[in-house]
Amino acid sequence: MRIAVASMVLLAGLDAHGAELHVGPGQPYATVQAAVTAAAPGDRVLVHAGTFAEDVSATTVASEAQRIVLEPAGDGDVLIEGMVTLDGDYWDVSGLTFRARPGARGFRVRGNFNRLLSIELSGGDSNGVDGGGVGNEVAGSHIYDFDAGASDAHCIVLNPGAERWIIRDNDIHDCSGDTIQLYASRATRLIKDTRIEGNRLYFTGALTRTENAIDVKDADGLVIFGNEMYGFPDNKIVVFQKAPIDIDMQCNALYGGFTGVEFRGEDGGTVENVVFARNLIHDQADYALKFDGVVNASVYNNTFVDIDGDGLRIELAGLTGGAVRNNLWLRTGNVDSGSFDADHNGFFSVSNVGIASSTDVLADPLLDAAFALMTGSPAIDAGVDVGMPFSGAAPDLGAYELGLPGCDDAGGGSGSGGGSASGGSSGTGGTSAAGGSGAAAGGGSSGGDSNADNGEGCDCRNARPAGTSGAGLWLAALLLAAARGRRGSFAWLQSANRDRH
Repeated sequence: MRIAVASMVLLAGLDAHGAELHVGPGQPYATVQAAVTAAAPGDRVLVHAGTFAEDVSATTVASEAQRIVLEPAGDGDVLIEGMVTLDGDYWDVSGLTFRARPGARGFRVRGNFNRLLSIELSGGDSNGVDGGGVGNEVAGSHIYDFDAGASDAHCIVLNPGAERWIIRDNDIHDCSGDTIQLYASRATRLIKDTRIEGNRLYFTGALTRTENAIDVKDADGLVIFGNEMYGFPDNKIVVFQKAPIDIDMQCNALYGGFTGVEFRGEDGGTVENVVFARNLIHDQADYALKFDGVVNASVYNNTFVDIDGDGLRIELAGLTGGAVRNNLWLRTGNVDSGSFDADHNGFFSVSNVGIASSTDVLADPLLDAAFALMTGSPAIDAGVDVGMPFSGAAPDLGAYELGLPGCDDAGGGSGSGGGSASGGSSGTGGTSAAGGSGAAAGGGSSGGDSNADNGEGCDCRNARPAGTSGAGLWLAALLLAAARGRRGSFAWLQSANRDRH
């Protein structure tokens, strides 16, 4: 599995001259804590088979050249029952299984440049990973079953002041709060430069409640790239609220939930500078995409299919500035107008189109079961160049460009993107063409926003069999794209980064 490979690559640069500290019955250290306390930069703490019921606190400050590793010795299963606190720097916790104890977090990360790699973490009634500090990472891990009953227990929560966190290639599910939350109690922008990438975030119905896949209350620079999110029946799959700024959400698949994505300013704040591009949203019980209190959003090349509510909802404070281009809406409710530019979109079996223009396609887009355009689709080459890769005379409409394998990595830059001037909505009225079918239903299945104590593959065709590695598809797509020398540039994303305050 990819997880083990990721750990090997990340640990390959460690200093080979550090000591090995062995933990377990008959070993020099009887407890994990004793060995962790004794560990020096460059050391490896090797835990032998057994169950260790103890809290562990790591405070030593190491370095990038001499990281400290906590990992299994390799002679059998290891289970650590208790809370782990990482107040030190440059620790790698790799390949171990943890079960959180009642009344405590699973991991509390307050140091810097620490990594949780290929761990399994479950079973608590508080937050799974409670994060702060700078440059920390959760990668290739399985985090699940944090259940506080009617209260919040988030799988991963980041707190104000957390910077440059990476949450990637994880399988995270079934928590009674949010799967990942970026927390704030008010309209602040104190969580900086977070990247959430290549994860599978879902709810199976195993608990009595859950909230959102991703809840963003606080962000200054955030990339949400190539994730698969599904099965949130009572809430939004992704919500942005209060006042996050510089958001880049691309190449994600969201399905089988109540509502899709909401951008909502509140507590006196506004959501600013959004890139929402090349995402697939399908099989939702209510709206697909909503804006309320947002300034400047670039909504490009998304596909919305089988949405029981509005395909695009503009509500109350709405969306001011930006552009809506190259998108496909198929079998959805209303697509609302607002104070933004809109053109070169496709509509079929849509209740009412408030952003109609003469450049739109009003015909069956001929999608296959994976929501890609089939040969002969009227959506091929029907878009306008917005600075993203395309093949042919012009970009295609929707999330998948015919002839290209999938999404390119935008390089982590978030910001306003290529949004155009505010202006007025380009056109009003205009009910779309009706009738016809289109894509197969494809893949949808599923089995109060408070923080209690203060978290795929870009071959974006994510309607795939259960158990298939999303990030593996993403990596394959990137390698194929590099080999083909795909055309187009993401310079507009790179240059759009705003100065940090």
